[in-house]
Amino acid sequence: MLEVGSGRILAAASYPTFDPNEQARYERSAIQNQAFLQQYEPGSVMKPFVIAALLQSGRLDPNEAVPAPPTLRVGDKTFRDVAAHPDELPVRDVLRYSSNTAMLHLTERFEPSELHGWLAHFGFGRSLPLRSAYTRPGTLNPWQDWVPQDQASATIGQSIATTPLQLAAAYAILANDGVFVPPRLVEEEAPGEPFRVLSSEVARTVREMLRYTVEESGLRASRIPGVSVAGKTGTADIYSPELGTYPDGWYSLTFAGMFPAEQPRTVMVVMLQKPDENATSTYVAGPLFRAIGSEVVAHWGVAPQPENLAGTPSATP
Repeated sequence: MLEVGSGRILAAASYPTFDPNEQARYERSAIQNQAFLQQYEPGSVMKPFVIAALLQSGRLDPNEAVPAPPTLRVGDKTFRDVAAHPDELPVRDVLRYSSNTAMLHLTERFEPSELHGWLAHFGFGRSLPLRSAYTRPGTLNPWQDWVPQDQASATIGQSIATTPLQLAAAYAILANDGVFVPPRLVEEEAPGEPFRVLSSEVARTVREMLRYTVEESGLRASRIPGVSVAGKTGTADIYSPELGTYPDGWYSLTFAGMFPAEQPRTVMVVMLQKPDENATSTYVAGPLFRAIGSEVVAHWGVAPQPENLAGTPSATP
């Protein structure tokens, strides 16, 4: 959880926990600070960055319609969409439906070197300038080694790895109206220099798309009473280095978002790995985001607004 504007790390938590007096009893994963060190493929939470890069480059009109067939073949891999939707989508509905095929049509507007450069500009594959704690840089393979399906996979958050902290710092670019503000953990720590990544207009446009995504999709269960939320889910397979493959049933669920959507104060990333079978980011990570975010809003002293029941007329003064 990051504070918008300052980059302060407000909270970071990992589970399972452990007793530091008896470390030998625990697996390494329990001892690791997963928020800072767990590198994983994040899935569809990467899609807003590709759309932002295309908007900033002048290669995408926010009002245009994008082809979104049920399946699309790229290289030797077939990509599919999960949710049913029309075969052509407005840009904001590409995020709402999390259409893989629409995103693959869009990423073709970049050369591999250009997409790689934009992802690096958002901070992926680079170490964060955090001096008080060790973090990992994630993985962004050299574009010269990409085959066609690699660019497609990176666009939808596979074959690229990040940490929850790095992902939160990237989402904070959208919250900070296009400026990257380096995260910091210790108050007296000299912060890194902020720098502009996107124009304010592009950052606000994508943020509004993410607000629309929460309001108009199954993510309504992720809304925090009293404030608006802008966010995106991601589901991705987990690679096992020991097995050399992606085992069936191993996947990560992520919800990345910010609130209030209009002028964000807080950015937060929730990530779970190897959840129960049939769990989804919409119905597991999203409600966790809501529960934790509601505590933050309560700390602000914002009273939740009652939501009208269907068919109930709004009260008038």
